[in-house]
Amino acid sequence: SSQVEDILQEVLLGMHRARHTYNPERPFAAWIYAIARYKMTDYFRKVKKEENVISMDEIQMELLPGDLVSDESSTGERLMQLVDELPNKQKEVFIQQRLKGLSIKQIAQALGLSESAVKVNSHRAHKALQKKIKEDLV
Repeated sequence: SSQVEDILQEVLLGMHRARHTYNPERPFAAWIYAIARYKMTDYFRKVKKEENVISMDEIQMELLPGDLVSDESSTGERLMQLVDELPNKQKEVFIQQRLKGLSIKQIAQALGLSESAVKVNSHRAHKALQKKIKEDLV
């Protein structure tokens, strides 16, 4: 869709403009995810569609204990690393639901799953992320 192309173009431009900030000692994917996250948020704010999209800040607020939520990009980067470690179905459902703002029905159609399978994978992803975050804090 044109929205995806617009966001991709913004992400690529963002990567180009921020290339000096990349630290080779840190994971490349986390750096890209952080840029993509900010560009997606900016895009959806611009087109007034954020009522259907949960921001990474809201996800952090939901998953992390209140005193550990920060504005630092490292928290978002680590969260995206943890999402990337989820089993494929859980990861796909999480991304479709939490980052793209799709409904259970839309996700089921897109991934070829039943709606109940989407709900189960969503719940498991949420619980797995909570567990991974708690382990990360120890």
